[in-house]
Amino acid sequence: MISSIEIRRLNPWEEAVGHLTELNDEESILLVRIGKIVLALPTDMVDILRPLVGQKIAILKTDDPARPYRFRRVDPDIATKNELAGAANTGGSDEHCAQTTGATK
Repeated sequence: MISSIEIRRLNPWEEAVGHLTELNDEESILLVRIGKIVLALPTDMVDILRPLVGQKIAILKTDDPARPYRFRRVDPDIATKNELAGAANTGGSDEHCAQTTGATK
């Protein structure tokens, strides 16, 4: 259960990246723990995200009213190849990724 934490909401074009470790479906909100960050998301995303618990994912908030959130599974093999090639390496942890995108503001 998610307890005593600061809940964050992504602004358009902010992305949170990390291991999805917990889902808590409240009455009007879905609380999702990605790395050290807890996000508030629409409850209709629970069925999409539940199978991804334990995996590294990215959730992007868009400004598209038809599809306000997009998500992807981050393939560790591809991430490692990109890092070896010098791409997509922000230099740190899940929390660092969220800070560089503004998700921790």
